[in-house]
Amino acid sequence: MKNLERHAAKVLVRLVAVMLSLLLLYVLWLVARVFLLDVFTIPSNSMQPTMQPGDRILVSKTLLGPRLYRSLSVRAVPGTLRSFRLRGLRQVRRGDVLVFNAPLHDGCVNFLVNHVYAKRCLALPGDSIAVEDGHYVNSRYPWPLGLAEEQRHLRAAPDSVFTREVYHVHPFDPRVPWTVKRWGPVYVPRRGDIVPLTPLTATCLRQIVEWERGGPLRIDWERGEVRDSIGRLLRAHEFLHNYYFMAGDNVCDSNDSRYWGLVPEEYIIGVATHILYGRDPRTGRFRRHRFLRRVR
Repeated sequence: MKNLERHAAKVLVRLVAVMLSLLLLYVLWLVARVFLLDVFTIPSNSMQPTMQPGDRILVSKTLLGPRLYRSLSVRAVPGTLRSFRLRGLRQVRRGDVLVFNAPLHDGCVNFLVNHVYAKRCLALPGDSIAVEDGHYVNSRYPWPLGLAEEQRHLRAAPDSVFTREVYHVHPFDPRVPWTVKRWGPVYVPRRGDIVPLTPLTATCLRQIVEWERGGPLRIDWERGEVRDSIGRLLRAHEFLHNYYFMAGDNVCDSNDSRYWGLVPEEYIIGVATHILYGRDPRTGRFRRHRFLRRVR
Protein backbone atom coordinates (compact mmCIF):
# COMPACT_ATOMS: atom_id res chain seq x y z
CA MET A 1 0.00 0.00 0.00
CA LYS A 2 2.82 2.40 0.89
CA ASN A 3 4.61 1.57 -2.38
CA LEU A 4 1.43 2.39 -4.29
CA GLU A 5 1.13 5.71 -2.46
CA ARG A 6 4.77 6.55 -3.19
CA HIS A 7 4.25 5.72 -6.88
CA ALA A 8 1.12 7.86 -7.05
CA ALA A 9 2.99 10.74 -5.38
CA LYS A 10 5.84 10.45 -7.90
CA VAL A 11 3.37 10.44 -10.81
CA LEU A 12 1.65 13.51 -9.37
CA VAL A 13 4.98 15.33 -8.96
CA ARG A 14 5.93 14.49 -12.53
CA LEU A 15 2.54 15.63 -13.82
CA VAL A 16 2.85 18.94 -11.98
CA ALA A 17 6.40 19.38 -13.31
CA VAL A 18 5.21 18.76 -16.88
CA MET A 19 2.32 21.21 -16.46
CA LEU A 20 4.63 23.86 -15.02
CA SER A 21 7.08 23.30 -17.87
CA LEU A 22 4.31 23.69 -20.45
CA LEU A 23 3.08 26.82 -18.68
CA LEU A 24 6.60 28.26 -18.66
CA LEU A 25 7.02 27.49 -22.38
CA TYR A 26 3.69 29.19 -23.11
CA VAL A 27 4.72 32.28 -21.13
CA LEU A 28 8.08 32.38 -22.93
CA TRP A 29 6.27 32.05 -26.26
CA LEU A 30 4.00 34.98 -25.37
CA VAL A 31 6.95 37.08 -24.22
CA ALA A 32 8.80 36.30 -27.45
CA ARG A 33 5.77 37.30 -29.54
CA VAL A 34 5.35 40.57 -27.68
CA PHE A 35 8.99 41.66 -27.39
CA LEU A 36 11.06 39.80 -29.99
CA LEU A 37 9.32 38.39 -33.05
CA ASP A 38 6.11 37.05 -34.51
CA VAL A 39 4.97 35.03 -37.51
CA PHE A 40 2.37 36.13 -40.06
CA THR A 41 0.91 34.44 -43.13
CA ILE A 42 0.77 36.14 -46.54
CA PRO A 43 -2.78 35.72 -47.89
CA SER A 44 -2.59 37.49 -51.27
CA ASN A 45 -0.34 38.19 -54.26
CA SER A 46 0.13 41.92 -53.52
CA MET A 47 3.81 41.43 -52.59
CA GLN A 48 4.76 39.11 -55.47
CA PRO A 49 7.37 38.15 -56.42
CA THR A 50 9.02 38.99 -53.08
CA MET A 51 6.36 37.09 -51.14
CA GLN A 52 3.93 34.44 -52.32
CA PRO A 53 0.48 33.58 -50.97
CA GLY A 54 1.00 31.00 -48.24
CA ASP A 55 4.40 32.27 -47.13
CA ARG A 56 4.95 32.39 -43.34
CA ILE A 57 7.08 35.42 -42.62
CA LEU A 58 9.20 36.18 -39.56
CA VAL A 59 8.62 39.71 -38.26
CA SER A 60 11.25 41.29 -36.01
CA LYS A 61 9.99 43.59 -33.26
CA THR A 62 13.43 44.43 -31.88
CA LEU A 63 14.55 46.48 -34.91
CA LEU A 64 11.94 49.23 -34.47
CA GLY A 65 11.09 48.42 -30.85
CA PRO A 66 8.16 46.32 -29.61
CA ARG A 67 4.76 48.02 -29.47
CA LEU A 68 3.00 47.58 -26.12
CA TYR A 69 -0.68 48.24 -25.51
CA ARG A 70 -1.64 50.64 -22.76
CA SER A 71 -4.96 48.83 -22.45
CA LEU A 72 -5.41 45.06 -22.59
CA SER A 73 -9.03 45.42 -23.76
CA VAL A 74 -8.20 45.54 -27.48
CA ARG A 75 -11.47 44.64 -29.12
CA ALA A 76 -11.94 42.96 -32.50
CA VAL A 77 -13.83 46.02 -33.77
CA PRO A 78 -12.46 49.29 -35.18
CA GLY A 79 -11.41 51.58 -32.34
CA THR A 80 -8.60 53.62 -30.87
CA LEU A 81 -5.08 52.27 -30.45
CA ARG A 82 -3.52 53.17 -27.10
CA SER A 83 0.07 52.03 -27.07
CA PHE A 84 3.71 52.99 -26.64
CA ARG A 85 6.89 51.69 -28.24
CA LEU A 86 10.07 50.59 -26.52
CA ARG A 87 13.42 51.68 -27.92
CA GLY A 88 14.48 49.72 -30.98
CA LEU A 89 17.78 49.09 -32.74
CA ARG A 90 17.04 51.53 -35.57
CA GLN A 91 14.40 53.57 -37.37
CA VAL A 92 12.27 52.58 -40.38
CA ARG A 93 14.23 52.64 -43.64
CA ARG A 94 13.00 53.17 -47.17
CA GLY A 95 12.65 49.74 -48.72
CA ASP A 96 11.81 47.93 -45.46
CA VAL A 97 9.01 45.40 -45.76
CA LEU A 98 6.80 46.24 -42.79
CA VAL A 99 3.89 44.48 -41.15
CA PHE A 100 1.29 46.88 -39.80
CA ASN A 101 -2.37 47.24 -38.89
CA ALA A 102 -4.54 48.49 -41.74
CA PRO A 103 -5.23 52.16 -40.97
CA LEU A 104 -8.57 52.77 -42.70
CA HIS A 105 -12.00 51.31 -41.96
CA ASP A 106 -15.27 52.78 -43.22
CA GLY A 107 -13.42 55.83 -44.51
CA CYS A 108 -11.85 56.71 -41.15
CA VAL A 109 -8.55 55.97 -39.43
CA ASN A 110 -9.42 53.21 -36.97
CA PHE A 111 -7.52 50.41 -35.30
CA LEU A 112 -8.44 46.76 -35.87
CA VAL A 113 -6.14 44.32 -34.11
CA ASN A 114 -6.49 41.40 -36.54
CA HIS A 115 -6.49 43.37 -39.83
CA VAL A 116 -2.82 43.26 -40.82
CA TYR A 117 -0.92 44.07 -44.03
CA ALA A 118 2.64 43.45 -45.25
CA LYS A 119 3.93 46.14 -47.64
CA ARG A 120 7.16 47.87 -48.59
CA CYS A 121 7.82 51.32 -47.12
CA LEU A 122 8.61 53.76 -49.95
CA ALA A 123 8.38 57.10 -48.13
CA LEU A 124 9.34 58.25 -44.64
CA PRO A 125 8.03 61.23 -42.67
CA GLY A 126 9.16 64.39 -44.45
CA ASP A 127 9.27 62.80 -47.94
CA SER A 128 7.06 63.61 -50.90
CA ILE A 129 5.98 60.59 -52.95
CA ALA A 130 4.49 60.35 -56.43
CA VAL A 131 3.84 57.88 -59.24
CA GLU A 132 5.02 59.04 -62.66
CA ASP A 133 4.30 56.80 -65.65
CA GLY A 134 3.89 53.85 -63.30
CA HIS A 135 7.18 54.44 -61.43
CA TYR A 136 7.51 55.61 -57.83
CA VAL A 137 9.40 58.86 -57.32
CA ASN A 138 10.56 60.07 -53.89
CA SER A 139 11.67 63.69 -53.48
CA ARG A 140 14.39 62.82 -50.95
CA TYR A 141 15.58 59.54 -52.43
CA PRO A 142 16.80 59.70 -56.06
CA TRP A 143 17.36 55.94 -56.46
CA PRO A 144 14.70 53.48 -57.70
CA LEU A 145 12.12 52.42 -55.12
CA GLY A 146 10.39 49.06 -55.04
CA LEU A 147 10.73 46.56 -57.89
CA ALA A 148 11.55 48.38 -61.13
CA GLU A 149 10.52 45.43 -63.32
CA GLU A 150 7.00 45.34 -61.85
CA GLN A 151 6.71 49.11 -62.32
CA ARG A 152 7.71 48.76 -65.97
CA HIS A 153 4.86 46.28 -66.38
CA LEU A 154 2.48 48.87 -64.92
CA ARG A 155 3.78 51.53 -67.28
CA ALA A 156 3.39 49.28 -70.33
CA ALA A 157 -0.09 47.99 -69.46
CA PRO A 158 -2.92 49.67 -71.42
CA ASP A 159 -5.42 51.57 -69.30
CA SER A 160 -8.22 49.34 -70.59
CA VAL A 161 -6.94 46.30 -68.65
CA PHE A 162 -7.62 47.94 -65.28
CA THR A 163 -10.98 47.91 -63.57
CA ARG A 164 -12.38 51.23 -62.36
CA GLU A 165 -11.57 50.27 -58.76
CA VAL A 166 -7.91 49.68 -59.62
CA TYR A 167 -7.39 52.53 -62.08
CA HIS A 168 -8.72 55.33 -59.87
CA VAL A 169 -6.78 55.97 -56.66
CA HIS A 170 -6.90 57.96 -53.44
CA PRO A 171 -8.38 60.51 -52.76
CA PHE A 172 -11.10 59.41 -55.25
CA ASP A 173 -12.17 62.99 -55.96
CA PRO A 174 -12.96 64.20 -59.52
CA ARG A 175 -11.09 67.45 -58.76
CA VAL A 176 -7.96 65.38 -58.12
CA PRO A 177 -7.96 63.10 -61.21
CA TRP A 178 -5.07 60.85 -60.24
CA THR A 179 -4.73 57.33 -61.60
CA VAL A 180 -2.75 54.21 -60.82
CA LYS A 181 -0.08 55.39 -63.31
CA ARG A 182 -0.02 59.08 -62.36
CA TRP A 183 -0.48 59.88 -58.68
CA GLY A 184 0.66 62.66 -56.40
CA PRO A 185 2.92 64.13 -55.31
CA VAL A 186 1.74 63.80 -51.72
CA TYR A 187 3.67 65.07 -48.73
CA VAL A 188 4.17 62.48 -45.96
CA PRO A 189 3.85 64.40 -42.65
CA ARG A 190 6.15 64.04 -39.69
CA ARG A 191 5.41 64.91 -36.09
CA GLY A 192 5.58 68.68 -35.58
CA ASP A 193 5.16 69.61 -39.25
CA ILE A 194 2.80 72.53 -39.89
CA VAL A 195 1.16 71.93 -43.27
CA PRO A 196 -1.01 74.61 -44.97
CA LEU A 197 -4.56 73.37 -45.52
CA THR A 198 -5.70 74.17 -49.03
CA PRO A 199 -8.57 72.27 -50.66
CA LEU A 200 -5.96 70.07 -52.39
CA THR A 201 -3.81 69.25 -49.35
CA ALA A 202 -6.89 68.80 -47.15
CA THR A 203 -8.42 66.41 -49.69
CA CYS A 204 -5.22 64.36 -49.99
CA LEU A 205 -4.58 64.20 -46.23
CA ARG A 206 -8.19 64.29 -45.11
CA GLN A 207 -8.43 61.03 -43.15
CA ILE A 208 -5.33 61.60 -41.04
CA VAL A 209 -6.17 65.27 -40.36
CA GLU A 210 -9.71 64.31 -39.30
CA TRP A 211 -8.27 61.54 -37.12
CA GLU A 212 -5.89 63.92 -35.36
CA ARG A 213 -8.48 66.68 -34.97
CA GLY A 214 -11.24 64.31 -33.90
CA GLY A 215 -13.82 65.61 -36.36
CA PRO A 216 -14.70 66.00 -40.06
CA LEU A 217 -13.37 68.70 -42.38
CA ARG A 218 -15.49 70.91 -44.61
CA ILE A 219 -13.65 71.55 -47.86
CA ASP A 220 -14.93 74.34 -50.11
CA TRP A 221 -13.15 74.27 -53.47
CA GLU A 222 -14.98 77.30 -54.84
CA ARG A 223 -13.91 79.56 -51.99
CA GLY A 224 -10.58 77.83 -51.47
CA GLU A 225 -11.36 77.26 -47.79
CA VAL A 226 -11.09 74.45 -45.28
CA ARG A 227 -13.17 74.54 -42.10
CA ASP A 228 -13.65 72.25 -39.13
CA SER A 229 -16.91 70.60 -38.08
CA ILE A 230 -18.19 73.75 -36.34
CA GLY A 231 -17.25 76.10 -39.16
CA ARG A 232 -13.94 77.54 -37.97
CA LEU A 233 -11.51 78.42 -40.76
CA LEU A 234 -8.42 76.20 -40.83
CA ARG A 235 -5.35 77.61 -42.54
CA ALA A 236 -2.88 74.95 -41.40
CA HIS A 237 -2.55 71.82 -39.29
CA GLU A 238 0.32 70.78 -37.01
CA PHE A 239 0.71 67.02 -37.19
CA LEU A 240 0.91 64.96 -34.01
CA HIS A 241 2.17 61.71 -35.55
CA ASN A 242 4.71 60.37 -38.04
CA TYR A 243 3.34 58.76 -41.19
CA TYR A 244 4.60 56.35 -43.85
CA PHE A 245 3.72 55.42 -47.43
CA MET A 246 3.35 51.65 -47.95
CA ALA A 247 3.20 49.91 -51.32
CA GLY A 248 2.96 46.35 -52.58
CA ASP A 249 5.70 45.09 -54.90
CA ASN A 250 3.02 43.83 -57.29
CA VAL A 251 2.08 47.38 -58.31
CA CYS A 252 -0.59 46.23 -60.80
CA ASP A 253 -2.53 44.37 -58.11
CA SER A 254 -1.95 45.71 -54.61
CA ASN A 255 -4.30 47.38 -52.15
CA ASP A 256 -1.91 49.89 -50.56
CA SER A 257 -1.34 53.56 -49.72
CA ARG A 258 -2.40 54.54 -53.24
CA TYR A 259 -5.93 53.53 -52.22
CA TRP A 260 -6.23 54.15 -48.47
CA GLY A 261 -3.56 56.73 -47.67
CA LEU A 262 -0.75 56.93 -45.16
CA VAL A 263 0.03 54.71 -42.13
CA PRO A 264 0.59 56.19 -38.64
CA GLU A 265 3.82 55.10 -36.99
CA GLU A 266 1.90 53.61 -34.06
CA TYR A 267 0.24 51.10 -36.41
CA ILE A 268 3.55 49.49 -37.42
CA ILE A 269 4.14 46.07 -35.84
CA GLY A 270 7.62 45.23 -37.11
CA VAL A 271 9.99 44.50 -39.99
CA ALA A 272 9.67 41.33 -42.08
CA THR A 273 13.14 39.78 -42.17
CA HIS A 274 12.76 36.18 -43.38
CA ILE A 275 10.33 33.79 -44.99
CA LEU A 276 10.25 30.87 -42.59
CA TYR A 277 8.64 28.56 -45.14
CA GLY A 278 6.05 28.61 -47.89
CA ARG A 279 3.01 26.43 -48.34
CA ASP A 280 0.83 26.31 -51.45
CA PRO A 281 -2.61 27.54 -50.28
CA ARG A 282 -4.36 25.28 -52.82
CA THR A 283 -2.54 21.99 -52.28
CA GLY A 284 -1.01 22.50 -48.82
CA ARG A 285 2.38 21.37 -50.10
CA PHE A 286 5.54 22.97 -48.74
CA ARG A 287 7.62 25.09 -51.08
CA ARG A 288 11.14 24.03 -50.20
CA HIS A 289 12.80 26.87 -52.09
CA ARG A 290 11.07 29.36 -49.74
CA PHE A 291 12.61 27.92 -46.56
CA LEU A 292 14.44 30.58 -44.48
CA ARG A 293 14.62 32.93 -47.44
CA ARG A 294 15.69 36.46 -46.54
CA VAL A 295 13.26 39.27 -47.34
CA ARG A 296 14.92 41.93 -49.49
